[in-house]
Amino acid sequence: VRVPITLPNNPGIAGVEFTLQFDASALEIVDIEYDNWGGFDNKEQVRPENELSFSFHSAGNYTKEALCTLVFKVKDDAKTGEYSLKIIDSFACNENLLDIELSITAGAVRVLDYIIGDSNGDGKINTKDVVLIAQYIAGWDVTINTAAIDCSGDGIVNTKDVVLLAQFIAGWDVKLG
Repeated sequence: VRVPITLPNNPGIAGVEFTLQFDASALEIVDIEYDNWGGFDNKEQVRPENELSFSFHSAGNYTKEALCTLVFKVKDDAKTGEYSLKIIDSFACNENLLDIELSITAGAVRVLDYIIGDSNGDGKINTKDVVLIAQYIAGWDVTINTAAIDCSGDGIVNTKDVVLLAQFIAGWDVKLG
């Protein structure tokens, strides 16, 4: 599972520190991918097994939105549900040493016991799934995993889900769920 850490509307930072808490009973951090910042020094440290502390520093202001992407492994024994990610103890300043207020948004990793788009439950996403969802929408009496067919994630199963799944199968740059 890839989780981007971003600074929307970044006014320019020279330093930022924060700690991320996550549920270690379900998630394990396996990698941290950094963007190319040019001159930005970054350090991370796993504290207790459910916290990850970050410290980023630069001589000048960094104005990009992306800081890094966290890569988690969902543990084999993780139960279906949502596992929250929470940023705590945050601080940032600019190159003039003025404090920058950060807008923190909590996130979550959702663990499912099905594959979004896999309407027949065979472990694959293919044209069979598109046909089955179209038949379901048309009112046919078909056996289908209704949780898996909301491909757009809007809580409604309709033609939008069929189109999105067809685009996904065709290799378009779209996300399911």
